[in-house]
Amino acid sequence: MVLSRSEVMSRIKSRDSRPEMALRSALHANGLRYRLQGRVEGTRVDIIFARERVAVFVDGCFWHGCPMHYSAPAREFDFWQAKLRANVVRDRAASIALAQAGWGVVRVWQHELRDLKSVIAKVESAMRSTSSVDGGSPRTSRVAAAPLASGNAPWWTCSCGGQDVRVIAASGPGSLRPNAVKLPSSVSLMCWSCGREWSIKRCGN
Repeated sequence: MVLSRSEVMSRIKSRDSRPEMALRSALHANGLRYRLQGRVEGTRVDIIFARERVAVFVDGCFWHGCPMHYSAPAREFDFWQAKLRANVVRDRAASIALAQAGWGVVRVWQHELRDLKSVIAKVESAMRSTSSVDGGSPRTSRVAAAPLASGNAPWWTCSCGGQDVRVIAASGPGSLRPNAVKLPSSVSLMCWSCGREWSIKRCGN
């Protein structure tokens, strides 16, 4: 059965998704207490550590442009491309605003949740880095974005040297997964560090 765009959208959970629930359970099991689904600096945050001033987001690989696992859809291509770019631009703006306000920002890829121990360590590191300094001023934490795994193609690296990138467009259906059989003919990327956008033609050749 082929679902329409509205049917697909209606089935997507905006909260309590399976990846988010897995992370919440792991955080609780490790003694980390948090608030759920609140707004911080005008941004809806998945998991909030208010006292430590840490905001945690769980980003789906498709919806947020994972550079390792994004797979371009075959149907209603223009709609999904526009939505993907809008999501990435919004994500980066929100992370920058939060970091500038003194919040630690942790963005966890859906695929990272296969290693919950590593994710917990990332959250705990952000909590430590935003602890008060000199009796009160919170230290501004850098945005914590998942680095690419070693061995990826060198064209993922931005001219600024940053390797934290997100997909904002891919021409034609195909997967960016390592060793994928079908690759998009081109991919457009955004550097999470400096905001630069660039395209790679004939991806994988």
